[in-house]
Amino acid sequence: MDDLLSDRLRQRYPVDQVIDLIKSHQDELSLDKLIESLESINDINKYYLKLVLKGLIDKNVLQDKDEEGIFSEWIYDKYIELLNVNFDGIKDNDDIIMYRFNSAIKVLIREKPYLISAMNTTGFRTWAASVYLSKYLVDHEDALINDDDNILELGAGTGLVSLTIASMDKMKDNKLRRMYVTDGDSELVSGQMQDNFQMNEVNVDNHIKLQKLWWNSPDQPIPERVNVVIGADVTYDSTCFTDLCSCLRQCLLESECYKCLIASTIRNVKTDKLFQSTVEHFGMRWKIITSTEREPSTKDVLMDEVLFRPLLGPICIYEITI
Repeated sequence: MDDLLSDRLRQRYPVDQVIDLIKSHQDELSLDKLIESLESINDINKYYLKLVLKGLIDKNVLQDKDEEGIFSEWIYDKYIELLNVNFDGIKDNDDIIMYRFNSAIKVLIREKPYLISAMNTTGFRTWAASVYLSKYLVDHEDALINDDDNILELGAGTGLVSLTIASMDKMKDNKLRRMYVTDGDSELVSGQMQDNFQMNEVNVDNHIKLQKLWWNSPDQPIPERVNVVIGADVTYDSTCFTDLCSCLRQCLLESECYKCLIASTIRNVKTDKLFQSTVEHFGMRWKIITSTEREPSTKDVLMDEVLFRPLLGPICIYEITI
């Protein structure tokens, strides 16, 4: 239970649910380990820590277990230290959030969770379609990709999807795969994305390359010998559909690529229909292999176990082929 609670805190579990989890399992918890877990948040997200401490104080949690008063003293001292911390002071800061897909696959991501876009990119935060695709890959890996499939990720942003695949490979000691993790923003690639791979102890070497890639750019060729292209939340801007679909077609025609998996949040039905028609215009076929509407249980798991927030809209995963 100590490990699960530590994970939930790193996931930024809603405060009320954190308190309920602690209350319902307080006999199983180590106060020393709980203090250690809470302290680990202090340098990363003081505001979240303050809210958790306030919840513990307001609900008078763990008082019976704290016979010597050490935990209570620590809570009150720390809460007083954080009294002046407020949301406005942290909303533009980096946070390090754990995406826990099961007890074995956990990915840490440095991101700006409250930032929609900055410096002409939306890649500083993790979007729900990335989480959905990652979770689906964890749950259905053998049905979607093979161990020796070389992967190209487009618009990788924080790198969550590729890091999830790399984590699965690491667990299986799979060294057959090459991965090309790309984004159109070179500073994002060399900065935040690079940091996230290092933080998860995934080596960037001959098997895993992080690089800038503009879709449909003659100056930036598609990597060779790619088998599967993946992308998440790359369909929000209809002005990019021509370049995106041209890139997908180029991959399917000029390499050993046999399919593309694109996860899309449907914010606007017309935009989604336009993406489908653009895929067809470029001579490709599409089908939806899963969606939160088709499999409502996947939506529930995503919101209850990983994201802890409502979705902006339905999410689907397209399989695109020639």
